[in-house]
Amino acid sequence: CAVFVIAAAGHVPESLIDPPLLLCEQLTAATNDPFSRALLGAARAQRANFKGHFLAAEAGFEHAERILLESCVGATRELAMVRDMAVFIQYAHKGDFRTQLDRTLRWLAEANALRDTFHSSMLRVAHAIVWIAHDQPGRARSELRRAEREGGVMGGTLDVVVALYDDIIERYEATDAARVRGPRDEILRGHAEHTPFLSGYVHLHDTWWALRDFARGYATSAAEATASIANLRGFGMAVWSAVADALEANWVHLLGDRERALGFAEASEQGFLQLNMLCLAACARKRRGQIMAGVFGARFEEEADAELRRLGVVDVDRWSRAYWSMYEIAAASLPTRDSARSLD
Repeated sequence: CAVFVIAAAGHVPESLIDPPLLLCEQLTAATNDPFSRALLGAARAQRANFKGHFLAAEAGFEHAERILLESCVGATRELAMVRDMAVFIQYAHKGDFRTQLDRTLRWLAEANALRDTFHSSMLRVAHAIVWIAHDQPGRARSELRRAEREGGVMGGTLDVVVALYDDIIERYEATDAARVRGPRDEILRGHAEHTPFLSGYVHLHDTWWALRDFARGYATSAAEATASIANLRGFGMAVWSAVADALEANWVHLLGDRERALGFAEASEQGFLQLNMLCLAACARKRRGQIMAGVFGARFEEEADAELRRLGVVDVDRWSRAYWSMYEIAAASLPTRDSARSLD
């Protein structure tokens, strides 16, 4: 039951996850076996992860790891599993690319030594975002390709993460002049359409592109942007609400509504802070400063840059551009305002 929950939590409706998790809890209570308790802890953590409760998920995976290390000698597959999940939370969600890096790279070295290619591929993908943050996009891309070669058919969530990280690399390098629909879109829609957590990435992906297109003067992207933002809000998840606020701040600024843009940017920052997603909160604060401009705006940007550097981000401008600064304020807002006003 625990393994089912861990494997399926991101891919099937919630109604199919909760009953086996409840059964798992009942069976574990009857046995009180350390191995069972570790798996139950991991299952609960994975459930929390895909509900957007990242701190609870991280704590659950850490607890499961401790039980496995202390009481379950030889449970290498299960140990790898909980470490894989913990690393994604550390880097993809919390966005701390500095304090845990020695530890997680040691896990990768151990997986390489054991020739556990699936585990090492998971960790390579999880670390790719670290290398982007460290201003090494070429290394990130190389690690993603190696993970695909060595990991074989990774499937599901990992494919979604690879597709999104490839997008982030392109935006970081500013090489996304033209959108190319193809295998990446198919991967996102093929694996991420059944749960609010993963399907949110599809709408995030669409809105990223729609905002970039609209900032270049293509008004045909307007409907896609507004629909995708509305869909993100419709999930009722705190993480997607914070993302929607960040995206809408950019959208309404393109429409010429600076005050609403500032309000959405502030709401996004606060939403990410409540989720302890400090890196994305800093990106939202930086964008807020760019929209505000002037002395106060410059102060917000300086504070955001300092926080990003503390978290391990090397090039704060390129990094924030890859997330919430989907267009340059000065270059995009004025040329599109006339066309945007006609859409009101």
